[in-house]
Amino acid sequence: MGANVLPKENIYYSEFSSYGKQQINDLGVQCFSLDIHALSQKEFEGNFNAVCMFHVQEHMDKLEELFTKLNWLLKKGGNLFIAVPNQGRIEFNELHGALLDMPPNHIGRWNKNCFEQMDKQNGFHLQDYKREESHLLPMAKQFVNYRYLRNAQESGSVENKIETKKNKSLTKIMKVIGIAVNSRRYRNG
Repeated sequence: MGANVLPKENIYYSEFSSYGKQQINDLGVQCFSLDIHALSQKEFEGNFNAVCMFHVQEHMDKLEELFTKLNWLLKKGGNLFIAVPNQGRIEFNELHGALLDMPPNHIGRWNKNCFEQMDKQNGFHLQDYKREESHLLPMAKQFVNYRYLRNAQESGSVENKIETKKNKSLTKIMKVIGIAVNSRRYRNG
């Protein structure tokens, strides 16, 4: 993050992964391992010009409490930025044998109508809504990997046997081969 944009001491992060938290702290940014619902420090109330949730919303429960907390955190006129996975991409993956988007991965799906309803109920105003662009090569790579992982969930499948090998170096090589075979299998029907 450019120091000219926002000083590090004015940025707060919440991250559950100890690895992620350490990486953020190493950048000199304050990072808490707290669920947003648990934030109660008085100095946070009405103190933020912006709250950003990038690929977080689809993991959240207690939505009424969440939006109440977001209102509590934001200054009057503050902005809330939320990014969620591309719904079309998720549907494509699920319809074509890739990973299923369901708990414990994501517990909710969001589209423009969902955001409009939550905004109405909680005093926010949706200023803009954009769908993430899908670029063919990264999307294809992700799809092939997700399809491999979905197949690895089936006991006795080739992918499952690869993933359960004890030799990690061999597993990596076999996984690359498995992904290549899997992509070819998908192309051929």
